[in-house]
Amino acid sequence: MSFILTVRFELQWGSVDQFEDAMSRLVPAVVEQGWQLLSATRSVTGPEPLVMHIYEIPDAESVHGVPARAFAAHPELADDARVLGETIKREELALMSRLSYDPAA
Repeated sequence: MSFILTVRFELQWGSVDQFEDAMSRLVPAVVEQGWQLLSATRSVTGPEPLVMHIYEIPDAESVHGVPARAFAAHPELADDARVLGETIKREELALMSRLSYDPAA
């Protein structure tokens, strides 16, 4: 049984382009580790910049292990990790399961 992982990022003002650039290299690294990116979106209204990622992941344990393995497998992502640390103000994760009426269930 796979799970859905939603990740909501609140970003520093004016940092969406830097965040997007860094994530363009990180996301393929987590995909290599078994995650599937279903959606990556950004806010177009609101008081602060928000980004939402939705992944399908193989198991609940991968929530903590995959990002660490992705960075370990790709040491060239160290600068991107620094950029993400500077641009992300807050990050919220939610591990979810599909409902019976979900078209993908």
